[in-house]
Amino acid sequence: MAQLSGVCTMFETMKHSPVLGLKIFDFEGSVIPAIERYFRGFGGGLTSYFTVTKAWLPVEIALKFRWRQYF
Repeated sequence: MAQLSGVCTMFETMKHSPVLGLKIFDFEGSVIPAIERYFRGFGGGLTSYFTVTKAWLPVEIALKFRWRQYF
């Protein structure tokens, strides 16, 4: 049921965006392949966003290993 309400909310938001004068709807994407494919199914284009972060060295190393599992 939670998945259906999320889909319905997204659909209603997309329907309402032209009323607000919006020409672009940003899904914000995902690093999870199945979610990214779902969002791309709406016909959108892929846009890369880069971030720079600095963390305590052990945390930074752990995050790098965690990030690599998605690719």
